[in-house]
Amino acid sequence: MPFEPGFIPGIQATERAWWFLFRENEVLIDARGGGSTIPRRTDFAGLPPQLIAPQSLGRLNGEPAFAAAITNGARMPAGMQFRSVRSLFGDLTDEVHQAAGYAFQILDWHRRHHFCSRCGAPLQDKPDERARQCRRCDLIVYPRINPCIIVAVVKGEELLLVRRSGIAAGRYSVIAGYVEAGETLEDCLRREVLEEAGIRVGRIAYFGSQPWPYSSSLMVAFTAEYAAGEVRPDGREIGDAGWFRAQCLPPVPGWGSIAGRLIDWFVRQASEQAGGP
Repeated sequence: MPFEPGFIPGIQATERAWWFLFRENEVLIDARGGGSTIPRRTDFAGLPPQLIAPQSLGRLNGEPAFAAAITNGARMPAGMQFRSVRSLFGDLTDEVHQAAGYAFQILDWHRRHHFCSRCGAPLQDKPDERARQCRRCDLIVYPRINPCIIVAVVKGEELLLVRRSGIAAGRYSVIAGYVEAGETLEDCLRREVLEEAGIRVGRIAYFGSQPWPYSSSLMVAFTAEYAAGEVRPDGREIGDAGWFRAQCLPPVPGWGSIAGRLIDWFVRQASEQAGGP
């Protein structure tokens, strides 16, 4: 794997180490060459930034990778800029973007867990694994992962798409939702589709998965066949919903997200059934 997430005790400040440096929710990008790259340690020669809560990430293309927050007033080399990780879809290679998302998630978890939720004492980094530990009551806190389903519901030559309330008019996607306690992934899928769009589904097939760091989620993707019901958006989370043919899709997510990959799968299936290339 080009990016191998993992816990490396301590900070190995090798010359070729990657550094994902965040100012609040934005990562530092080196744009001096006209593109967008993640800086290496050598890019900060003579100008070391003040690092807050540095974390090891594992290895990226064989070199150690680390993440840290920096103060708002820290000076950066000319030609570098801060951008949101989400905006870097397509500007970074897949493996580097995956590492950037992982860095965002780990730092966000770390800064949200300063005190023990059981006794209120300060938490400390556990030296032998990715965890925070309370020295008073011994509670151990690991990075939280929120399982979430996302599904492409197909009815013949049509795909079910929804527009979430509060999203700009015209922006549609497939249905997604968080798994509740006691649910299987399949139970969650059936419930979310019925609650949000008034549709019952039949056969379900696994499609793939994607870490989604912005909400500390693991998106588990499926395809599902329409079984019964008329489209009826719930009016709370979903502002509009409908069936769309591959040739008449509204604005949808791009390839960088698993929602985009599901929609691309539907388009390719329609093209193959129509005898296209």
